[in-house]
Amino acid sequence: DQEGLDAAIASEVPRAHLQEYQDRFYGMREAIKAESFPAWLALNRPYPFAVEALRSVADTAFIVSSKDRKTIVETLTASGITPRGVYDFSYAPSKLATLNRLRGELGISLDGAVFLDDNIEHLLETQASGVRPVLASWGYVSREQEERARTAHMAIATPANLRALLAIDGA
Repeated sequence: DQEGLDAAIASEVPRAHLQEYQDRFYGMREAIKAESFPAWLALNRPYPFAVEALRSVADTAFIVSSKDRKTIVETLTASGITPRGVYDFSYAPSKLATLNRLRGELGISLDGAVFLDDNIEHLLETQASGVRPVLASWGYVSREQEERARTAHMAIATPANLRALLAIDGA
């Protein structure tokens, strides 16, 4: 599970090595993107059903991600999506901290706002903020994560029900 992996890495890998890895990883990714962004994008396509759903709510959507903002914006732009805001790991130390900072800086209410994530730990962390946590079941989500979401009374998004969970088109 992700929590166990993160704990193992934190306890066994010196911080300097993690920073070096991160610098090399992002440097290589940027080099590949610079050489051929269309080829890079073809290897990193967003799910078509998610693109369509996000297009429908983009004017009210805030993207809060542990990925870097530049890559997120480039990927969304290539898909014709301009969300209200994109916030990455540099904005705040956690997704909960990001939500709280957005609430304070923009004066927005999080009560009932859908918070869609594919990491159960992020959802559990943010649950007390007033958001409606929804587990994205596609990608790397395990059965254990789905069970934890059910136990916590969270909705589980699928390609078939995503639009309804986002309340698009009155669904």
